Amino acid sequence: MNIARVERKLIVRSEDVGVSAYDFDFELHFACDHPYRIDGEELCVLRVGAIRDYATEYDDKLSMGLRLVNSPALAEACHPRIHSAAPGRRPRARESAAFD
Repeated sequence: MNIARVERKLIVRSEDVGVSAYDFDFELHFACDHPYRIDGEELCVLRVGAIRDYATEYDDKLSMGLRLVNSPALAEACHPRIHSAAPGRRPRARESAAFD
């Protein structure tokens, strides 16, 4: 797991998923720091592959002070069942069996 604050504006929480186009190393192209403590609330993007229960992930990150850019309602409205609709064309998930 990697947590990087990019250009002092946005936190990116990422994990390698084994797809080179998706496993982008922000630190090679942007100024990044790695906060060890989050004061208040900061905007965050997840780059971790498919997530089985986005609402739970959203609440978990919010409890850490990370507000994900997509709310659970917006994520569902924009990408309903996207992972099960495109097997083999998505980054591997931590729980990939749930989508196969």
